[in-house]
Amino acid sequence: MLKRLPVKLKPDNRRVICFAYYNLDEKEKHKTIERIYKNILSLDKVLLQETYNAVIDEFSSRHKNFTKILYKTFQHIKKYLPAEESSLTDIQKELLASYFMKEYSVEASALFNPSMVVHPVQDNEEKLKILISLRATGEQHISSIEFVEAISTKTMKWT
Repeated sequence: MLKRLPVKLKPDNRRVICFAYYNLDEKEKHKTIERIYKNILSLDKVLLQETYNAVIDEFSSRHKNFTKILYKTFQHIKKYLPAEESSLTDIQKELLASYFMKEYSVEASALFNPSMVVHPVQDNEEKLKILISLRATGEQHISSIEFVEAISTKTMKWT
């Protein structure tokens, strides 16, 4: 028999994914990228470094290998830049790419339909590891499945 505990699963809007985003037609995309490119070129070295540092500080703690994500995004947008884009520094490239990134909160709306199974690896005789699958609904009501490990005491009878 299981005893219901006052544990509640709550959405965590800090759980986010990051991806390249440019929801523009080809003509608008070219104009937008070129406009931001020119703005970045106009920044003096101090303001460029401060802006870059602010972006890195804000996002790198939430996204593993954030600068690699920026680099990949830059590879997608560089075809829209003038030929002299090769003179851009890495900081300018990454800052430009950051304007075409989007964060998506997978748990922004709800967490529900939990399901639990005993974890296949049990490495503590006093605790029972379990796996929980959850349905997460994020922004724009896009649904995804999440998996979480949890620990329970073995004093319960599990069958």
